[in-house]
Amino acid sequence: MLKFSLNILIFISLLTACNKNVIDPVTGKKKVYEQNVEKRARAAAGDGVIVGGNRNVEYEFSTANPIWRATLEILEDIPIVTANYAGGLIATDWYNASNSADSIKIQVVFNDNKLSVSSFDVKGFKKTCDEKLNCRISNTNPKFNRTIKDKILQKTKVIYQQDALKKKK
Repeated sequence: MLKFSLNILIFISLLTACNKNVIDPVTGKKKVYEQNVEKRARAAAGDGVIVGGNRNVEYEFSTANPIWRATLEILEDIPIVTANYAGGLIATDWYNASNSADSIKIQVVFNDNKLSVSSFDVKGFKKTCDEKLNCRISNTNPKFNRTIKDKILQKTKVIYQQDALKKKK
């Protein structure tokens, strides 16, 4: 009987923990979870997070973040392995621009949604292989990482200005 009561107590506490009115710690807004299955599936697939009031549902898409968009544009020529907005990570595959033995891989880690230099970090990796395909992986030069970050910041500025002009119209 004690096990049954304990199980009921745990079940009830889990139900109350699944409250639909959850405050998002990043934005401070109340999240309203969409009942429409298609919209929930889009959000789960990475299209965005659904937030908003009772009738006016607002979508917070990853495309709303200029740094995210700029990063994808700067890295558009390199195959992307992971682009997880919720996890705050964009990672490329190993990329070799020529027939050299060196390949690079870039990871952009997002720390915050704010438009700030400290909102993201760029980490590069270099893979050097010999004729026998023995490979050695090392971190890229900090100057290379800084160059990529500067390009992302420049593109972010352009995107931000374009968005501001669109809002004025």
